[in-house]
Amino acid sequence: MSWESATNLKYDVRFTDDLVLAATGVLAEANIPAATNATTTWIDPPFVASPGAPAHTALFYRVTALPDAATPLTLTTDLVASNLVSPTVVTHAGDGLGRLFVADQPGTIRVINGQGTLLPEPFLDITGLMTNLEPAFGGAPRGLNPGYDERGLLGLTFHPGYSTNGRFFVYYSSPKFVTNAVNHESIVAEYSVTATNINLANPASGQIWFRIDQPEFNHNGGALAFGPDGYLYIALGDGGGGGDVHPPIGNGQESTNLLGAILRIDVDSGMPYVSPPNNPFVGIMGRDEIFAYGLRNPWKFSFDRGGSNQLFAADVGQGEWEEVNIIEKGGNYGWRILEGNRAFDPALLDTLGLSLADLKPPIHDYPHGPLGISVIGGHVYRGTAYSSLQGKYVFGDFSTSFGSADGALYYLEESRPGIWERFEFTLSPPGRLNRFVKGFGEGEDGELYLLSSGTLGPSGSTGDVRLLRKP
Repeated sequence: MSWESATNLKYDVRFTDDLVLAATGVLAEANIPAATNATTTWIDPPFVASPGAPAHTALFYRVTALPDAATPLTLTTDLVASNLVSPTVVTHAGDGLGRLFVADQPGTIRVINGQGTLLPEPFLDITGLMTNLEPAFGGAPRGLNPGYDERGLLGLTFHPGYSTNGRFFVYYSSPKFVTNAVNHESIVAEYSVTATNINLANPASGQIWFRIDQPEFNHNGGALAFGPDGYLYIALGDGGGGGDVHPPIGNGQESTNLLGAILRIDVDSGMPYVSPPNNPFVGIMGRDEIFAYGLRNPWKFSFDRGGSNQLFAADVGQGEWEEVNIIEKGGNYGWRILEGNRAFDPALLDTLGLSLADLKPPIHDYPHGPLGISVIGGHVYRGTAYSSLQGKYVFGDFSTSFGSADGALYYLEESRPGIWERFEFTLSPPGRLNRFVKGFGEGEDGELYLLSSGTLGPSGSTGDVRLLRKP
């Protein structure tokens, strides 16, 4: 790699390769040898794979100093509701009543009414349908991280016509005792509100739209959302276990199964569901439900309610890199060929007859370490209370380790077309969150909320909901 040095530690990099591809990206200083006044030639090792450039390809980089970074925005978190276990979703029903609905991992949905009060009676309680979580229901200790569990009530979304039809959808983990190869199954089910109480759902109204076997306890994905097209989107992880070792090529790259993908289905044309006719694999080899694939564990996605309604998804990395993607129809997001922008199993390119040009790079990735170990997806801010935050993607990281509650809050700003820069919020009052970040949500007014807890897994009562606001 030939490069021209700059004096600061961040670089704006333009490159072309022999495939006549062009791209722009920001490389961390770790990927470039120490800056000097000389020109150095260096060949990309396979663990430094840049967007659009095969590993081991000699690239010409023209490196120039970036403008000075903007001052990070400041954020205050106001407690809205507490005494939850491990909240996974906070969302609204779109019915104009100003309520928030909070899904808690053990299996309940609670209502925060328009006056900001957490109602004592659950909107819906499906704990009896859930697989046994650890340790809330007496599960056995789990290896390196006792008390940790990724299963549970993971998704909640309301039908666009909820104010008139009362329909909403949940994603949860259900037991399945058929084979040792299956840990549990993921269920997407529909429920409806009662006719007599707007704050109570009818537990007898449940009907299952979708179910899929999960080989491991982890990497379940679980996010649900209706897109601007009116279809239901579903996030599924790669089946878990680490490294996507599921034969022969891993679930993330296997378009004939549904794991490691974001699905899109039509739930308004009768049961069973149908796949939209313009889904990318309709009529060719691959599952009709798939909208995009090549994902490891998309832990939360969201549609931008402004702009061009882009779909943002955070994908949790294996052990080195976390990433944020803008999801496009038919996109292959690279796992397990890549982890972030770096090669993980590049031999799969030849196995599948692909090149890196066939993969969609993330808009941003960051390494494990002081920034965190597990990205938590959020939302593009479209509220009105914090004008400086408008149009920025707010997200976070779970923690810097499983052993300490040390989550962090970040945002991405598209400083130039296609260039997304990461900033960590400055908290007011100053300090760390000292919480595990579990998720984010959006109110009907566009204001954003943080879900967090002081406990690693689904136990205790340290879970809460906090409003994110300008100090």
